[in-house]
Amino acid sequence: MLEQKYLSMLKMMCDHKGFVDTLSSYSGISYQKYVDNYKKAQKEILAYGVRVSVKKNVLLDMIEKENISYAYIHDIKLSQYQK
Repeated sequence: MLEQKYLSMLKMMCDHKGFVDTLSSYSGISYQKYVDNYKKAQKEILAYGVRVSVKKNVLLDMIEKENISYAYIHDIKLSQYQK
């Protein structure tokens, strides 16, 4: 699912060259870089980490069903009233 999301986001950027050209003046990432990354990602995707914001039961389910070898829990909320 993450692989498909990543490919979809890259494809969206590749499909909107004018927007990417405007954005590149701020981001420094050229349209061609998006195209190259999309072509490369279609052949091979390696993921080293993902940042997510999930509820406890979703995290436990991910750990049980996915190949997760390490989890760093940051900014945990123990109560709905906690900021």
